[in-house]
Amino acid sequence: MNEYYLIVNFKKKKIITDLEELVQNDYEAYKLKFEFDKEFERALFKLKYPTDNKIWVQEINNNELILPVLESPGIYKYEISIYSENGRLTDYAIKDFNVRSELVNTDDVVETDDRVPILDNLINETNQLVRETTELKEDVTEAIEETNNLDINVNKTGKEATIKLTKKDNTVKTETLSDGTSLMFHWDGTKLGIKTDEDEEYTYVDLLGRTGSTPNIQIGTVTSGNTPSVTRTGTNENPVFNFVLEKGETGATGATGEPGPKGDPGETPDMSNYYNKTEIDSIVGDISSVIDTINGEVI
Repeated sequence: MNEYYLIVNFKKKKIITDLEELVQNDYEAYKLKFEFDKEFERALFKLKYPTDNKIWVQEINNNELILPVLESPGIYKYEISIYSENGRLTDYAIKDFNVRSELVNTDDVVETDDRVPILDNLINETNQLVRETTELKEDVTEAIEETNNLDINVNKTGKEATIKLTKKDNTVKTETLSDGTSLMFHWDGTKLGIKTDEDEEYTYVDLLGRTGSTPNIQIGTVTSGNTPSVTRTGTNENPVFNFVLEKGETGATGATGEPGPKGDPGETPDMSNYYNKTEIDSIVGDISSVIDTINGEVI
């Protein structure tokens, strides 16, 4: 039984295979083996015959499939579709192959040992790409580990550059992309140093800004309200903050306090200008006598 490999790339809707042309054969079937670039729940292989719009559908199990006997010559189109767990179509790829009726004259076929199937070529190219990627990763990792500082120097026109690498062993490697005068930059805290190839030392400019003034913060009004807030008035140097505080609930009544200390005795009042009891009794008696006299006259 002849076997053919199909690498299905759903991302590009592309099928890579050596299944390009078959010879009409009414007694031998062909086995197809698949490799997919994504996972799926179910895969179907739909084969459309060149005549009568006949369609043959078969589920792909274990990444293998046996083609039916191809009875008619012509162009056979096939579609590989994959479905999710709920039966929804998630992706597909389409390709075709030719079936010819005449048999190949074996006398005209030249056998050679250097014929490599498409799948083998693809595997070799992939392995080579993996090796190159691994080597590149190792080179980059080594460069990062060996480099302690990286200065990129660009000249005034911006068309030429010099790259200077300072390694851990303090060795310096400089690569100039093109001839010309380059500007080199160096940071020292807040100071930026600039020099050209012809200068021996950097010229530094301190880019630290001036120290701001200390504000004199003051508390303005403090009032109660339903929504707490803070507003600022005044100036940047003398800001005034006004507060609105939410009034709390009335607290519980406190316990009765202890009795206070006994007060000092008061001063004795001056009673010289007041009647004493004897004088008051005499006056009351006189008033009573007058009232009795008046009553007797009325009677």
